[in-house]
Amino acid sequence: MNSRMKKRTAALLSASMLLMGSCGTALAADDDSVVLTRAEYQTLMDRISKLESRLDQTEKNQQASETKVEKLEKTTSDAEAKAKKDKAMDWKFSGDIRARAIVERGTNGANYTYRVRLKGEKPITEDLKFVFRDVMMNENPTGVTGSSYVSNNGVMKQSSSKESFNKFDNAYFMISNIGGKKENTVKIGRFGHSFGTTGYWSGEWTYGMYDGVEFATKSGKLKWGFGFGDWGAANEPTGDSFNVATGEVKPGTDTLGTTGSKIERNYFAKLNYAPTKNDNINVWHLRETGGDSSPRDYNLLGVGFTHNFDKVWSLSADFSRNSGKDDSLRHDGKVAVLSWNKATYSKPHSYGAKFYYINVDSVNVGKAGTSVLIPRNDNTGWGISFHYTIARNLMFDIFGEFKMKKKSTGADLGNYYRAQLSAQF
Repeated sequence: MNSRMKKRTAALLSASMLLMGSCGTALAADDDSVVLTRAEYQTLMDRISKLESRLDQTEKNQQASETKVEKLEKTTSDAEAKAKKDKAMDWKFSGDIRARAIVERGTNGANYTYRVRLKGEKPITEDLKFVFRDVMMNENPTGVTGSSYVSNNGVMKQSSSKESFNKFDNAYFMISNIGGKKENTVKIGRFGHSFGTTGYWSGEWTYGMYDGVEFATKSGKLKWGFGFGDWGAANEPTGDSFNVATGEVKPGTDTLGTTGSKIERNYFAKLNYAPTKNDNINVWHLRETGGDSSPRDYNLLGVGFTHNFDKVWSLSADFSRNSGKDDSLRHDGKVAVLSWNKATYSKPHSYGAKFYYINVDSVNVGKAGTSVLIPRNDNTGWGISFHYTIARNLMFDIFGEFKMKKKSTGADLGNYYRAQLSAQF
């Protein structure tokens, strides 16, 4: 018997007892029992029947009310789920603003540069989304108009001044759930790469400009990816020349030797393994297969690791070798970063510091993937940086590299100092 039937039975018994007690014409027998006349008995039964009918109706009303409540709850739940799904399919925007001052040998005071980045993400279906990032930057010193051309016997040479620009360094489609597995993904379009653990060679969201396809997946503690594309959009050929008489433009091949060779058509593979929650190992390979504006001079293999000693201290290190250059020289990169504490945009007054060892040969790093470890091409030295979150989403950073030398010649490059203020939105 359920609780509702128990309540109904109890109500009927109580009503019967009350009705029996209210019958004024009942006769009392010697043994205290109650004797009813036929008319009184019929009246009692009629009243019980009416009471039972009312209880039935009350029960039906209650069931109808519960059904309405259930329907309302389901409708509300469905509406909330739809609103949540609709919100998940909306555009999502984020970005950052940065002002930077740089002091290095050969400059008259500080050079100031500015950058604004806007990232957008739009899900198209549950397994397909579009991602872009627009970079607006004044990369030349304040007061300098950008690249200029100087005449040399009728041939115009492009100077090494940097430009102000506005371009999309990321614009790709991401497809997931390939083969019914959420971790199986494909990127198609323009995107960035993470090669190594220190960020010296390339960081995925530091700089994009890679036009191609990437297949990636994950299995337990192992992640890997591979693909192909062209990184030539990352930097213009240096040393371009323009013949005034013929109107011919002859692409250069990094004759200045300041940023490493231009990386063009290539294929790549990368693997990431996290044996414990405190350890991470990264292996990457990139081989250049051809180009239009520079030699085919990249066949890179690298390995890096990160170890967290505790919640405060961690160590990251990368080693890479480029064997694609047709010469007898080494083109290795060795970088280590010791980190203490961490400043995060979401935690005001958080702070941290990093200590760097940089030893990178020429033609090891391409311009693609410019990182916080600038300068780091054909360069050796040690550095330190300090990071402090002034307020939520507002951070101040200062960086210095000392006793720098040019690896290829041994020339003293002096010191490098940089301070910047950046905000996220």
